[in-house]
Amino acid sequence: MEVQKPQSNVSFMTTLDRELFPTKMPPNRFGNETIPLRGAPHRGPGCYDNEEKTNFWYDIEHKITSEKGYTLGARTAARIPEVVISKTPCPTTYQTHCTDPKTFTTSKKPFEVGAERVISQRTEAGPGPGAYEHSTPKNRQVQWHQSFGGAPIKTPEISVQSTINKNTDKLFSTKEEKKYHRKLAYLKLYYD
Repeated sequence: MEVQKPQSNVSFMTTLDRELFPTKMPPNRFGNETIPLRGAPHRGPGCYDNEEKTNFWYDIEHKITSEKGYTLGARTAARIPEVVISKTPCPTTYQTHCTDPKTFTTSKKPFEVGAERVISQRTEAGPGPGAYEHSTPKNRQVQWHQSFGGAPIKTPEISVQSTINKNTDKLFSTKEEKKYHRKLAYLKLYYD
């Protein structure tokens, strides 16, 4: 009679190291449709110093520029400018100390008998009476006929018409005479 071997509770290949999903893919449809992780497993977050390649000085040292400062714009400034230290005074430098106690000179007479009752003020501190003319019209402008504040439409008639070319210096041109009449009309507002 044959002796039957006892059945093992361990399935085939279950005691071996299994190749798991992130790095190894199973040879089936799931493995064919899913993209595995590629690359060395020792590379990843926290495995290298990112600060060495992304800091400010690395960018300055590896940027293609001249040490004298010449770049595409041909600027002659220093490549690394010096640190500017602000030498401006603090806000309290020019501020008056309002909280300091006031100092007074001692009086020679007892009980402040010699003190002035009313503090005298300078008479030139402000303009006196009659300094302003209240009846004088201000912001006067020449009102040309039918202009309504815009450019003059009807300017004074030009009495002398030049027969010589306008670019000569011998006689007033029409443009200069119009300018003269406008200035004369403006000055008549203030001076009679």
